[in-house]
Amino acid sequence: MQRHYRSKHCSDQASSSSSSSSELAKEALDACLVDMIIKDCQPFSIVEGEGFREFVKLAAPTYVLPSRKSLKAMVEKKYVEEKEKAKADVKEATAVCLTSDMWTSLHMDAYLAVTCHFVNSAGCLTTVLLGVGHFPQSHTALNIAEKKTSLMEEWAIKEKVNCLVTDGAQNMIACGRELQMRHTICIAHALNLVVKKAMEQTQGLQDIRERARKIVGYFRSSTLAKEQLTTCQTLMSKPQHKLIQEIETRWNSTYDMMARLYEQREPVGASLATLHTNVLPLSSADYLTIQECLTVLSPMKSATEELSAEKAISGSKIIPLVRMLRHNLASSSANITDEKAAQLCRSLLDLMTEKLSFYEVATQTALATLLDPRFKVIGFCNPNNAQNAIKKLTAECAANIKKSQVPPPVPSTSVPSSLPPPMPSTSVPSSLPTPVPSTSVPSSLPTPVPTTPTASVPTFVPSAPSTPVPTTPTTSETTTSATSVVPLPPESGPRLWDLLDQQVLDSKKIKNATASATVEVQRYLSELNVARSEDPLVYWAQKKELYPHLYELALKYLCIPASSVPCERVFSKAGEIVSKKRNRLCPKTVEKILFLNKNNS
Repeated sequence: MQRHYRSKHCSDQASSSSSSSSELAKEALDACLVDMIIKDCQPFSIVEGEGFREFVKLAAPTYVLPSRKSLKAMVEKKYVEEKEKAKADVKEATAVCLTSDMWTSLHMDAYLAVTCHFVNSAGCLTTVLLGVGHFPQSHTALNIAEKKTSLMEEWAIKEKVNCLVTDGAQNMIACGRELQMRHTICIAHALNLVVKKAMEQTQGLQDIRERARKIVGYFRSSTLAKEQLTTCQTLMSKPQHKLIQEIETRWNSTYDMMARLYEQREPVGASLATLHTNVLPLSSADYLTIQECLTVLSPMKSATEELSAEKAISGSKIIPLVRMLRHNLASSSANITDEKAAQLCRSLLDLMTEKLSFYEVATQTALATLLDPRFKVIGFCNPNNAQNAIKKLTAECAANIKKSQVPPPVPSTSVPSSLPPPMPSTSVPSSLPTPVPSTSVPSSLPTPVPTTPTASVPTFVPSAPSTPVPTTPTTSETTTSATSVVPLPPESGPRLWDLLDQQVLDSKKIKNATASATVEVQRYLSELNVARSEDPLVYWAQKKELYPHLYELALKYLCIPASSVPCERVFSKAGEIVSKKRNRLCPKTVEKILFLNKNNS
């Protein structure tokens, strides 16, 4: 029997256990393969590659690679699962902010991306990519608005959207008006336009830029020039950095080009001197201009990078950073010796006052700054704008308080059905001057406390039990007492005083809500500012019981990003996916891969 059991049944159990473990291993390897496709933007055809198959055969001999079609189905299944999880997260948010941008692929397919920013239930700033939809229509404000409305309805956030952040293109601004929502222009784009225009207005700087661009282009296009530059860098003990060519639409690339050229000025000059070329080197005066212009532009570059952060609070930094930029430019102008750099500094100051002052009066950025415990009112350039922001904050706080108030129950003039009707013998007729009690109370008995109060006779409770029974009240006392509690007779027709009574109640609510909001706002503003290195969301998580209504507003406004850079990062990844090697990807598959890549990171 034992031999039979061991030979027959034990082997069946072992094979069953082995089969179960192999299935689990295959599921884990399949999930890992899908993650690799998503994170590394690998093509589905990788499972057909000879080298990859040999690697998998050596690493996991028992693992059977899925086919290309099966792998695509796995990605689509994961997309459905992750989208449901993301919708659940967004559903819990009290308020959200959207950013959007447009992009054209290598194959001339247009895409519209929309990202959603909010503070999750754990008190952390979260970003979710709602969609990267194919956009074959004309890029009009109406068409863009329809696409965004469709996305908002799909994700059930239409009533939660607090603000829309885009670039300064006219169709995007008109789209914000079409959607009837608050719109903020991306600060990174605004700074880009300010710096580009300031450089164009600076006489002589454009000529230096053109010559610098030619020098960089020569070394990046000539193999001989590149090798000579490397030799000179080695001989002069300079870092072997490549020169950077600027991109016309981005001023920070101009900064990078100038900074790298200034760093490599000696090897570049020595290389040009030994090469037979018509490209002329920059002079010492030109390099002095570049040096001082870099000093002027350095704070602008740092501010752009800080305001482009995605995982940290950035919208509340716009107003304080604009103030700091103006302060830095004013301080730098006193130490500048080069005329071109001085003119650049003056142009930047004028253009910032002209182009960036509206951020202080915009409700969304002003309230975000006030609700950031690191800045509050000291972040504003203009004290009047700070006071106006406090008024707006108080008004919104009062609206929240009024909304949270439970309306008082409407008093009833009828006798409750649970109480017995009043006794006729104890009522006081209004026609008699003096009430005539139907029963006399001996003075030796304790004070009677009626067990069943009536609508016309008040319940009498003595202030001290040992007090003798009071004598029969006078006519005036009885009349006054009875009159003070007898309700008005029920109105047979429409309630005449309803409108006036409701207006009195509403005015009391508004007055009380405004007073409470003023106290809460002033108490918060009177606290000392926290350190700039601290996280404002941690502060509000600790203070939500002390400032409950301001906490709600903090969740609403601190989730606003300063720029639409999150969408640009999505399109940078899209450029890796939509390539010549993957030219057969349909737009729907591109959207699914981008969704998983962004929301899984």
